[in-house]
Amino acid sequence: MLMRARWFKKAVCSCFILFALLAASSASEGTVWYVTPGGGSEGKDGTSWAKAMDVAEFRQALKDEKIGEYWLAAGEYKPTDGTDDNPRTKSFNLKNDIALYGGFDGTENKRSQRDYVKNKTTLSGAISDDLGSYHVVYANGVKDTAILDGFTITGVMRMVLTIRTSMAAGCTHTTAL
Repeated sequence: MLMRARWFKKAVCSCFILFALLAASSASEGTVWYVTPGGGSEGKDGTSWAKAMDVAEFRQALKDEKIGEYWLAAGEYKPTDGTDDNPRTKSFNLKNDIALYGGFDGTENKRSQRDYVKNKTTLSGAISDDLGSYHVVYANGVKDTAILDGFTITGVMRMVLTIRTSMAAGCTHTTAL
């Protein structure tokens, strides 16, 4: 009887640990981060449209590799504000398990509600009138969990574009400089 009780305790404990790990894993994978050019009206932690990140918080979240989906509302987003050392080298760096989706108006609660044609979301490398980023979006060594979808890319100094449909859907680019 004592042996059965020990086995039962181990089985229950193992199941609890497995459940906790699965819950933590699925919670981080399903995270949606909301972004608008000016940020939300109730804070800027990115947990809702009202608390949307602004461009600076968005840049920092990508730098910190906060995984999940980033829903970007219509507007223009630049990888730098121009005050960085060597701003031309700044870019939006895609990483595995990070998905960037453009085309939102800032009211949606499902990705399928967005309209990236109507709600133009631009990733721009135009730092100033005569200065542009070398790369607006940079993705090196990423898998198909790094997604870029629903954007117009402009103001890039060098355009080297290789698109895999699963990674960069609904995107257009314009070399303006």
